[in-house]
Amino acid sequence: MRIWKLKVEFGNYESLKLFFNDDYLEELKFKTDNAKSILEEDIDSKINKIEVIEGEERGDHPKIWNLMFIPAISRKGKEAIKDLVKNNCEFVRFTHKNEPYYLINILTVLDAVDYEKSVLDIYNTGLVVGFKKHAFKKDVIEGHNIFKIYLNGKIVNTEIFVSDDFKKVVEQAELKGFKFVEVWSD
Repeated sequence: MRIWKLKVEFGNYESLKLFFNDDYLEELKFKTDNAKSILEEDIDSKINKIEVIEGEERGDHPKIWNLMFIPAISRKGKEAIKDLVKNNCEFVRFTHKNEPYYLINILTVLDAVDYEKSVLDIYNTGLVVGFKKHAFKKDVIEGHNIFKIYLNGKIVNTEIFVSDDFKKVVEQAELKGFKFVEVWSD
């Protein structure tokens, strides 16, 4: 079993910035940072405009610059992974250039860190800020294909983890714009 950190491959793929009405961006970040549902949200009605920051080619996993830790996916991508992740996340639709895209709101947060085998990144002050080396409890992560983790009782929103199965589905569907960094193997 291997676990991968989900990243965006930039290359020549579009990366986006979504401009929202009012204070909705902060509300959206708060909900997703705390693994709260946004399924009932009408994202399209709250977007004023979408700006392409860089890239020319449309990929299946665009970077959303002002939603750094909320992944996005194309319709093709959603169709490829939806059965695999149906118990771990929700897809919230928005429209870009008349094509449906989806924010992936990850609802599964696991207490899966094996602290005895992980190497934590700790400041001189003692503040734990992340990992130098990940280690997971296999029995906790088994059956979860996309998830976030707790670190010292708090949700780590800067990292999204996926299974080998997730990576294989993305590769078999030839989805563009995904990058995987192996972080753990049992």
